[in-house]
Amino acid sequence: MDTAIAFFQGRDEFDEPSEVAAYRVFVHGVEVEVMVRDFGEAAGDTRYSAVARYADAPFGHELVMNTYGLSLGKRSATVEGALASVHWDVFPPLG
Repeated sequence: MDTAIAFFQGRDEFDEPSEVAAYRVFVHGVEVEVMVRDFGEAAGDTRYSAVARYADAPFGHELVMNTYGLSLGKRSATVEGALASVHWDVFPPLG
């Protein structure tokens, strides 16, 4: 994976190369899509980040970053740190 990131780095037409892994989990009984980005070993303490969002936006609701149905965690040296910084409380039970 780091070989692919190295290919993109330093080329003017590319910015922030990363590998992305996608997961689906249920939070409060609602399906949430989680994407974890890996910026490679050279990124050190900012190697990983995570973003979570409702898999399907509830009808009539707009997703609002870190407020409702969408959250971007802080970058971290570990996957666990990136996932822990996601605002999981923005996924209330639907009803």
